[in-house]
Amino acid sequence: MGYPDRIILTDAAETYLGHLADDVALGIVSTCQLPPSLRAWWWLAYWAGHAAHDADCGTETQRLHWERDLWYFVANNKGKRPSDFYTKTTDALWAGASK
Repeated sequence: MGYPDRIILTDAAETYLGHLADDVALGIVSTCQLPPSLRAWWWLAYWAGHAAHDADCGTETQRLHWERDLWYFVANNKGKRPSDFYTKTTDALWAGASK
């Protein structure tokens, strides 16, 4: 099946689908209420957005996890400093590399 370069809907269809998308996002309409074709579009868009978010936030999330672990280490090991955590994690990396 061939499609034109740009698929055009009527103004009524554009308005309806726009409101429907907003209502699904707001939880007014459940995805279970959508017909299978629209449900497929919704989940395709959801997972594409999820993947893009993960790609954008992956490094930031890793950094935040590392900082969380750093301050947990300092808080739960009396007398330890952040530099002790750096040493501990670096030693663990080198130990893993030699296996």
